[in-house]
Amino acid sequence: MVTSTLELQMDINPATVDALDSKKKKSARRKMFILNELIQTEKAYIRHLRECIDIYMGEMLTKEEEIPPGIANVEHVIFGNIMYLYEFHHSIFLKELEKYEDVPEDIGKCFVTWADKFQAARWLSG
Repeated sequence: MVTSTLELQMDINPATVDALDSKKKKSARRKMFILNELIQTEKAYIRHLRECIDIYMGEMLTKEEEIPPGIANVEHVIFGNIMYLYEFHHSIFLKELEKYEDVPEDIGKCFVTWADKFQAARWLSG
């Protein structure tokens, strides 16, 4: 390993520099792993919302004669703001998360930027 002039001037041990570099690399890998997990979880959430819309909500809207009387005509209560949630997460939030793939340490900005949409989703659901 080549010791830089700065390291010599500051009397920094090259092994210490290697250890710091190793910690930074480990930290960067960990952040990338966490961001990848977040993105995969978001994709699964979107997929599950879509399945609920297509299968369960679709059945309630198209097969009224087979719906038990206790839950007939209350789709708005059962499914609440599912369409809003799906559209927001599919069309906006996933794309925003993916913008941070190269800078995972800044992912918090994504949540702060879209906090009002999360608040709106909460109010829409009741």
